[in-house]
Amino acid sequence: IGSIYLARLSDRLGKKNIKNRISLIIFSLTCTYSLILAIFAIPLPTLTPQQGAEFNLILNYPVFIWMGIIIFFSRITMGLFGINQPPLILEINLPEAQGTIRSWGQLVEIASYGSGPLIAGLLLESMNGDYFGVISNTFFICIPGIIMWGLTYRTILKDQAKIQEILSVRAKEMVINNQKKN
Repeated sequence: IGSIYLARLSDRLGKKNIKNRISLIIFSLTCTYSLILAIFAIPLPTLTPQQGAEFNLILNYPVFIWMGIIIFFSRITMGLFGINQPPLILEINLPEAQGTIRSWGQLVEIASYGSGPLIAGLLLESMNGDYFGVISNTFFICIPGIIMWGLTYRTILKDQAKIQEILSVRAKEMVINNQKKN
């Protein structure tokens, strides 16, 4: 339900100005990172394995309810990225390049999903199990992506206009070619 609502909101804002989609992506990445950082900043109570296995007992600790709320909102904000990236790719790439662009994007995402736990494990090992220190250091991995999305503000309108111009010329050529055939 949240994705449908956020997709409608994103489409409405994207129609007003394509830069709004970039703002939503930057908001998504920044907010998601901040919420995940908050999860690791929350001090957890010490529980025995038996206590941890008792769901009703866990609900007596407000910290776990807060963690659930934070995780819920981090998933919502991360959804904004997935909603807004594909329309941007469509707007600034020629149709014949979109498959390649999406494939490269998926390769990077899959490599990130695979290498993320490895990098986190290496950092965790080198930082003697300091989870908050590790998540804080991952900021240096995340920040280049946020900066790159910010840089797209400068060129997005020009890129969009260039693609529209190329597609318009192609459409005119197709009409002329169809008229010649008939």
